[in-house]
Amino acid sequence: MKKPIIFLLFVLNCLLVACSEADSKEVEKENLVVDYSLDYPRYTTQTELEQASDLIVEGNVLDSKVESVNISLPNDSNDLRENPTLGTEKEVREEETEFLYTISQVKVAQVYKGDNVQIGDVVEVKQLSGGSDGVTYTEENSNPIKPKNEYIMFLATFPNEIPYSLVNPEQGSYQKENGKYKAHQNNKIKLDVEKLKKIKTQK
Repeated sequence: MKKPIIFLLFVLNCLLVACSEADSKEVEKENLVVDYSLDYPRYTTQTELEQASDLIVEGNVLDSKVESVNISLPNDSNDLRENPTLGTEKEVREEETEFLYTISQVKVAQVYKGDNVQIGDVVEVKQLSGGSDGVTYTEENSNPIKPKNEYIMFLATFPNEIPYSLVNPEQGSYQKENGKYKAHQNNKIKLDVEKLKKIKTQK
């Protein structure tokens, strides 16, 4: 009678190990983080930031949502405004045209550059990030814009109703705190708001 008992214990042990491995794999799936690392243009002066931007606004972030966005455009331009896939690998540009983004709704309080947006308009700004099916997507050195905060944003605009993007994740936004504008830790450009105010008068 000992053999059946030993065999039964062996089966139970195998089941427990299998369950443990399955649970472990499920936990790994739930905790999986995918970190995007893309190559963006970098700027050394505020003037370069201004020139690279289609739109420069100050606004309050009302809310945000996560959704997949098709960013493919039919060209291989080296201009981010014409080619939102700039910075990705060639294989990605050709095969994967959808990425998961956090899309923020921003109510415009001031327009420093750009003619297609007015004070009071709500614009959408996308950033590579979000969660789906147990996987969290992030972007290396990103500076997430968050609801209930105010920012000055340097933006690239796109056709086909694609949400706007920061000209790059580190240098494209400055958060307003106590009347001052805080840059990302990797952004060495100190923002001169008075200089921004002169852009429209220089046309």
